[in-house]
Amino acid sequence: MLICKGVEYAYGGTSTIRFPDFELLEGEALCLLGPSGKGKSTLLHLLSGLLPLQMGEITLNSAHYSKLNSKEMNALRGQSISVILQETQFVEVLTFQENIALALGKGSKEELNFAYKLAADLGVDHLLSKYPKSFSGGEKQRAAMVVAMAKKPALLLADEPTANLDDDNAEKVASVLVQCCKEYQTALLVVTHDARLKKHFNSTLLL
Repeated sequence: MLICKGVEYAYGGTSTIRFPDFELLEGEALCLLGPSGKGKSTLLHLLSGLLPLQMGEITLNSAHYSKLNSKEMNALRGQSISVILQETQFVEVLTFQENIALALGKGSKEELNFAYKLAADLGVDHLLSKYPKSFSGGEKQRAAMVVAMAKKPALLLADEPTANLDDDNAEKVASVLVQCCKEYQTALLVVTHDARLKKHFNSTLLL
């Protein structure tokens, strides 16, 4: 499924960040814990193909990132990868419901119904007809998860998904996210400094 081996990255004039090797299978969930500044977001950008590999290899479903050109990487990301960033990404002129439809493209009614059910599970279904600018920070985070999971990606990458949530909502989000990925055989990698999430994951790595 997802293999990360020997990956290193250095920004201009900075020391090299060395990432742990790991393998993630379909339906598995891995939590990568570490304080700010340790390269968590950098790893997510590498795994999503938003940053080019400098050293090592990343493979997703037999696709070797180092062998893909930018067009091929964009296609892989569009088909198989969803990302939840710290700063949630919405098209602000579209409603939450329209953002879901945009993420699905030519999605089926079944896919839309799945997204709406997930919105209900995460307590944001009342926002479907509203615009993201009216959402609270926690609502944006949960709505972003719905948009990311709508297409049932092969790989879901989440950067600090509970950073803006209180304990109750953090529990809800972590539980639903892990169970949903297990049910739909989506590999999940969460990077965070939020120790509250550890108990929801069978596997954790430290940076």
